[in-house]
Amino acid sequence: MGRIIAIANQKGGVGKTTTSINLSAALASKGKKVLALDMDPQGNMTSGLGVDKDEAEKTVYDLIIGNAGIEECICKDALENLDVLPSNINLSAAEIELIGVENKEYILKTEVEKVKDEYDYIIINDIAEKAAQKVLTIMEAERYRVARTYFIVDKICKAKK
Repeated sequence: MGRIIAIANQKGGVGKTTTSINLSAALASKGKKVLALDMDPQGNMTSGLGVDKDEAEKTVYDLIIGNAGIEECICKDALENLDVLPSNINLSAAEIELIGVENKEYILKTEVEKVKDEYDYIIINDIAEKAAQKVLTIMEAERYRVARTYFIVDKICKAKK
C-alpha cells in the first residue's frame, strides 16, 4: 500500500514544488515506485518532471470533473519508477465547475484509492488534505510564518473529521 504525502503551505514561493519534484525523483532513484500528483494549476511539478503540461492528453482537471478516470490521466514512466498525474491551467476552472457537487472534497481521495497499491509513494504537490495520509508543510523558520502554521494544521484537522 502506497504512502500518500502532500507537500503543503498556503503561501506561494516557499518551495512546495521544488520539494515535491526532488522528493519524487529521489524516491524513484532509490527504486521506489512513485506517483507524482500535481494539484497546482501552474503545472510546474508536471513540467519539472519532464511532462509537457500543455500537451498532456488528460490531466488532474479531467479526473476531478469526471471526464476521465485516474488510470487515463497518469503519464507512465516520466522517469524510471516515476509516473506523473499532470496539471495545467485548466485546473483553476474546476472549483467553479464543481459548485453544488456533493462530496467534491472526496473525488481525489476516491480516485487515488484505486491506484495507491501500485505505488510505494504518492507525492501530492499542494494541499489535498482529504487524499493525503501525511502532510509535509514547507515554511521559512520565521516568527510570522510559524504563526500561520496554525491555520494549515487547523484546515487539515477539519478535513480529516
